[in-house]
Amino acid sequence: MQRQVLRARVLHRGIPAVVLQGAPLTWNQLAATTKYRKLLGVYDMEATAYTAWTATSNPTGRTATGMQAGYGVVAVDPRVIRLGSRVFVPGYGLAIAADTGGAIVGNRIDLRMESVRDAIVFGRRPVKVYVVAP
Repeated sequence: MQRQVLRARVLHRGIPAVVLQGAPLTWNQLAATTKYRKLLGVYDMEATAYTAWTATSNPTGRTATGMQAGYGVVAVDPRVIRLGSRVFVPGYGLAIAADTGGAIVGNRIDLRMESVRDAIVFGRRPVKVYVVAP
């Protein structure tokens, strides 16, 4: 018995992405390897990971600042961290604080993940959030 391809077609075009593997960066490693060297603040926060599949409050995919939601766009309480700030979360990476979220009050941060699996693995945990600048 032989297999033969009768027809092939592209259902969805691939999306280029950088996939990071290995141990999460620390603040010292970030400062040594990127342009972000100035630390504006450090906050102890409760982080919750979510995906587009688990988010129900915003069907447009737009954040409070009008940005498209996605990996690297996080929700914070603007009374704690100013919207538009660059933040670094060990185990997540660099992000921009561009959303407020429905349950984000005080020292909480929502981290958008690429997959449901990633969101489940990260879950909810205490993190240090570094507000950074070049």
